[in-house]
Amino acid sequence: MPLPYVVAIVDLNQLKSINALHGHTGGDTHIRRCAHALKAALPAETLLCRWSCGARC
Repeated sequence: MPLPYVVAIVDLNQLKSINALHGHTGGDTHIRRCAHALKAALPAETLLCRWSCGARC
């Protein structure tokens, strides 16, 4: 029997202002911290990915 799956999109709303205030290195640190928090809260077999549409969105 196939396992159920879920697709979730998480929007980091303040990323643009974090980049403006702390530079892209600060924004990257914020993304990594969010990813680590999500990974810690989800089952081990969970696949996390980053999708970005950049400044065009």
